[in-house]
Amino acid sequence: MRFMTGLLLCASLAWAQTSVEAAAEARAAGDMEKARALELEAEAALQKQVEANPEALEHRVALQDVQLFLLSLDEDSQLAELLAGWKARLYRRARGAALGALFKAWASAAERLADPEEPAPESVRSVAESGYRLIQSLRGGEPGEPDWAAVAGTLRAWQTAPPAALSTVVSLAYLLAGQRGVALYELEVADGSALEPGWSAYGYRGLRAFLLASHGLHCLAAEELLQLLASLPEEVREEDRPLRAGIYAYLALVHLRHGHWSAADVSIARHIELWPESPVVSFLTGERALGDGDHEQAAVSLESFAAGTRGERLAELAAERARKVRDGEEVSFLDDPEFLRELAWEGYLGLDEDSALRNRLQRWLETARELRERLGLD
Repeated sequence: MRFMTGLLLCASLAWAQTSVEAAAEARAAGDMEKARALELEAEAALQKQVEANPEALEHRVALQDVQLFLLSLDEDSQLAELLAGWKARLYRRARGAALGALFKAWASAAERLADPEEPAPESVRSVAESGYRLIQSLRGGEPGEPDWAAVAGTLRAWQTAPPAALSTVVSLAYLLAGQRGVALYELEVADGSALEPGWSAYGYRGLRAFLLASHGLHCLAAEELLQLLASLPEEVREEDRPLRAGIYAYLALVHLRHGHWSAADVSIARHIELWPESPVVSFLTGERALGDGDHEQAAVSLESFAAGTRGERLAELAAERARKVRDGEEVSFLDDPEFLRELAWEGYLGLDEDSALRNRLQRWLETARELRERLGLD
């Protein structure tokens, strides 16, 4: 998947598309050297177009997209190094036994409930119901009276062959326990391509993007979000608007970080178009003003954002950032995992309470909290 705002698909830029797509294919095949060479070729060609047509927005944005992709290639090696470390290797060795024991306990409890001749104590029912809720969460089913024999059979099967979607809630459980590194190790165990299009795939990509960002791999995180965006239905549905808008908000911030003003402006405009009532608009406009060197306007926008936030901690962080901006300090909030977490939470709180996205996120959070307790991560 490429960094593309859609402008790269214009007829006037069709000549650059070939190199871009070939680079994406080379990267997917693991040939990073070829991918870099092709992207450098596209960058050089686009740079000439920008110099020849300085007022052409589509050329500037396309160039900045390619430059971000080149930066993500450097992050690929950083991620590989992180996942090759001893902590990641230790986790992968211990993972199967820990999850297998949990599934075994769930299945045994469900089998007890499936036997009408032997009443089970409340503690056994509690364990079985926990396993049943996990199944419902991963499959997207609605709560109902469980068939305990079927539940036990599913859990026994998952003991040795867990579904790909399991990694998302296990990873989220570790994240909620404050273990960002382990959360990333867990998610990298999963094969994201094995997930069927829909909420499971959206959750995997969204969480992976957040974890990459929290480890400072912002270009890779942006690419992951663009893959999520590409997987959404072509027609913009009302329920998808906040999700799409959130992706463009993050793209804008990453482009701003690298001085890609044109690409950032396009992403901010799309964010506002998709979600006019977004709770982070004033934050985005403040960051854009900072990019123009207008520290006073940036501080005013950040103060406005801080005053309107729902989260107390985010309000404190935003107000602190406004003070530092007004004083002319260089501050990179993208390198602060706490700020990123609180900003994501603000977006969640800004969703309609009855929206499909908020309901799905709430179910994942509830499942992950319960899983965190069952795994003894509290």
